[in-house]
Amino acid sequence: MPDSERSLHEANSGTSQVFTYTALALYGAFLFGLAEVLVSGKSFDSYWLLASIQTLINQSILPLLGACLLLIGARRHPENDQLWTWLLRTRHWAAPVCLGLLLLMPLQLLVSVTNVIASEATPNRELAALRSAQQEMVRDGQRVTPTLELGPLLTLPSGDRTAVIETIDQALALRESQQRQRIEGRLPRLILAFLHVALQSLLLCLAYAAVAMRDPMRGNLLQQLQSSWLRASNDYVSRSREQQEDREDRRNVMEQQRALASARAAHQASQSHRDLDDDGDDPFGFDHDDPDDDDGDEGVWSRSGRRQHRGPFPGE
Repeated sequence: MPDSERSLHEANSGTSQVFTYTALALYGAFLFGLAEVLVSGKSFDSYWLLASIQTLINQSILPLLGACLLLIGARRHPENDQLWTWLLRTRHWAAPVCLGLLLLMPLQLLVSVTNVIASEATPNRELAALRSAQQEMVRDGQRVTPTLELGPLLTLPSGDRTAVIETIDQALALRESQQRQRIEGRLPRLILAFLHVALQSLLLCLAYAAVAMRDPMRGNLLQQLQSSWLRASNDYVSRSREQQEDREDRRNVMEQQRALASARAAHQASQSHRDLDDDGDDPFGFDHDDPDDDDGDEGVWSRSGRRQHRGPFPGE
């Protein structure tokens, strides 16, 4: 091997080693962050789940950068079988990571809605108590104070039924207004947080799909998804075209059947008119055969005339 090729080979080998070690360091940082998230929290706490989802999304870029560095290192040093083995394993595990990133979107939405419902549990109980007290005072016209204990919620005046009802109504209206303001202020934040997580998850999912590969002959997962989508689109277009052609064929057949029926009806109508015209020359159905033709059928008047001719004359 010439000195120039040997020096180039050594330079490529050293560069690929740097890329490999950097990729392994990124993998280690990701695993360390994942372990920290899983260990230092409560698995049934919804707020911890939200923080864990955001942490996973933020740290998911590290293995992706590591896979890119491994790919660059393998391209620069193709003779390193160990490097290609690590790269193939990384591509093999990229597919489930891609699926996990897709599952983070509905999980994040479910956890956010659960947090909203949990935070409104206590206000809902207070509103239910106030509504029950209001209905009880309205239903029983003689009651001065409700049977429910509303001391933690508000202080009721004593001895005046009208003042008690007004106090309950004012407290109920205030609590409903506060709850409406909380929900209206929390809903935009919930939507923005979901869109933020969904966009990040979708972009990372596409990036991991471009890296994921199980069969080198079929290409990466993104190429397979693109091929499947194109095949499904072509099948849909072909089915739509076939259905349209079938509809046109059925329409043409129906038009031909209608044309044949119209022609048949016209033919029958013309035949009927022709028969009527033929019968119009002899409305009584007389036989107009040649009187000299004895072999033919004779009409009624011709036969009677012959009988009259053959019969005896009067007076004989």
